Amino acid sequence: MSELKVGIIGLGIQGETQIKAFRSIPSAKVLAICDSNEERLKLIREKYNIQKVYANYLDLVNDSEIDVVSVCTPDFMHHEFVMAALRAGKHTIVEKPMATSSKEAEEMVNESKKKGVYLMVNFSNRWSPAFRIAKDYVEKGEIGEILHAYSRLNDTIYVPTSMIKWSSKTNTLWFLGSHIIDLLLWYFEDEVEEVYGKRVSKLLVKKGIETADAYQAILQFKNGSIATIENSWVLPQGEPFIVDFKLDLIGEKGAIRIDRSHHGMLKKITYDKYEMPDILRNIDEDTITFVKDGLKALLDSVQSGKTPPVTGDDGLKVTKIIESILESNKRNIPVKV
Repeated sequence: MSELKVGIIGLGIQGETQIKAFRSIPSAKVLAICDSNEERLKLIREKYNIQKVYANYLDLVNDSEIDVVSVCTPDFMHHEFVMAALRAGKHTIVEKPMATSSKEAEEMVNESKKKGVYLMVNFSNRWSPAFRIAKDYVEKGEIGEILHAYSRLNDTIYVPTSMIKWSSKTNTLWFLGSHIIDLLLWYFEDEVEEVYGKRVSKLLVKKGIETADAYQAILQFKNGSIATIENSWVLPQGEPFIVDFKLDLIGEKGAIRIDRSHHGMLKKITYDKYEMPDILRNIDEDTITFVKDGLKALLDSVQSGKTPPVTGDDGLKVTKIIESILESNKRNIPVKV
């Protein structure tokens, strides 16, 4: 196929970002869009000159011209739309997290295999320059086996109070933690065996938003290594950036430190050398670029017949880990994944 036709369900921030990204991929054409908000649907259609618009997602997934469906709805709504796309025999990409229950995630994986179509979870940070270069370092053995890691991905309070209108229906582990758990699984190349999670829930509840302020968790890998994660939705609004994203990987022979909040700064430290690759880029342009690279990976898989670099099984692993962290917090004990 010289050109794959894409249908996008959900026209929020990520849906519009994907339209921009797909438009920069020669092998893709955004043929159709769908959203329940008629005003938003009309605005996006006119802004990007989209050929087809649908108010009902079933009409979009059953459009015979569409090859790939991208689901960009809020996380707790993914299951219904993804299952409809898979049942219609469409290759499907879904925003992270894949689902907010392992039962729903397993149904998606099983349906994709039953229909013989690709299901990819858009863990787009795998294509962000700093994280991608770090993966190269790890694969080359430059820091040796990873012993422990720390990552935090936090937002200012603007995100749950103003930027998204559905924060009470999710939490910061699903919204943010899914990103860093996928990255850790990618770097460690090992299974998480046990988790211990805690949360604080004060400020947002006072504001009438029924979700936790922050979670912290320890992840124990089967090989004995550990990782600590932190996800907060209550950073002060005066922060210089909406997002605070950092990751440290400590290995037998060195360390990698990433500060995504400051133009993707990356440092590699070994016993005899310190390196800081020059990857400074405009943050907005960078976001479109690495989102584009992730979406293109699925399109390349469809055209080549090769398995996508991120699969539904990867998404299922992340969902199971987050479920276990939530259970651990509820029971106040470590929990096996």
